Amino acid sequence: MMLKIAFRNIFRQKRRSLLTILTMLGGFVLSAFSFGWSDGTYSYIIDMFTRNQLGHIQIHKEGYLDRPALYKTIDNYHTVGVLLDTISGLEAWAPRIYSSGLVSVGEKSTGARIIGIDPSREQIATRFEKKITKGVPFSKEAFYQEILCEGLATTLKADLGDSIVIV
Repeated sequence: MMLKIAFRNIFRQKRRSLLTILTMLGGFVLSAFSFGWSDGTYSYIIDMFTRNQLGHIQIHKEGYLDRPALYKTIDNYHTVGVLLDTISGLEAWAPRIYSSGLVSVGEKSTGARIIGIDPSREQIATRFEKKITKGVPFSKEAFYQEILCEGLATTLKADLGDSIVIV
């Protein structure tokens, strides 16, 4: 009986029923689009951060994460690299060393996070050269070369060719 009354009411006001159906369909399409867009954006942010900063896997010397220190390094990372190269599906690997220090240019100084990299390996793993907006990438033998992030360069009022002191 209830179903019969409901269908009679739907067909009695066809215009109202059509508008209700179209509104519900439009809401469904817009919410599906919104969920898809936010999920895609979220996935992109995670991939970008992982690829550019952390990597999908990190290998540390035993005890490093408990108490990070500059001297807790893997002594012969080339041996670990040879093992990593045998893993199928591994895109790239790059060694890094992290430290903190005082960076100064002229009279300006500030604390900074310092990351030591292998330029050729880092280019393969994170497309490092694409991140450089001013200046040139590291040379093949990148001794005594540095690249500052834009925020640090602004804080120190550093420009290309300035002498930088890192303690």
